[in-house]
Amino acid sequence: NGAGVVYEGLKTLDAGRFTDLEFRDCDLANLRSIRTTLTRVRIRGGRLTGMVLLESALYDVTFEGCRIDLSSFADSKLVRVRFQDCLLTGTSLMNSKCESVTFEDCRMTEADFRGAKMKDCQFRRCDLTGIEGTASLRGVAMEWADIVEMAPVWAAALGLVVIDPE
Repeated sequence: NGAGVVYEGLKTLDAGRFTDLEFRDCDLANLRSIRTTLTRVRIRGGRLTGMVLLESALYDVTFEGCRIDLSSFADSKLVRVRFQDCLLTGTSLMNSKCESVTFEDCRMTEADFRGAKMKDCQFRRCDLTGIEGTASLRGVAMEWADIVEMAPVWAAALGLVVIDPE
């Protein structure tokens, strides 16, 4: 059980399986992992800056109040994953497969969604300014206020030119 344990110095987790764990206030910055599976894992208050989970699978995972900036979930599968109140600036979900993933109250500026496949995903009160791969968000659910607030992002993605009213 990882509850309350600080895993400083842990830098690789290749091809591991981690089930029914909770990490609180952990430092997993710059962790590198390939083909790792996380199932029913909760990370609260973690520092995961620069973390790389390539070709990994996350099932029923929750990130709460985590700093996950400049990280990568590229080529990974995320199912029933929740990011709540997380900093995801510059994070890559490139070519990931996301199903029933929720992003709530997250700062996701300059995140990369190129090639991502999104199914039954939600974004609530997230800052998506400057994201890459906007077209990959086709079909996600968002609150109307968020859609309106992010109008400049959608306009840029569509190549729209904003003109001043006459």
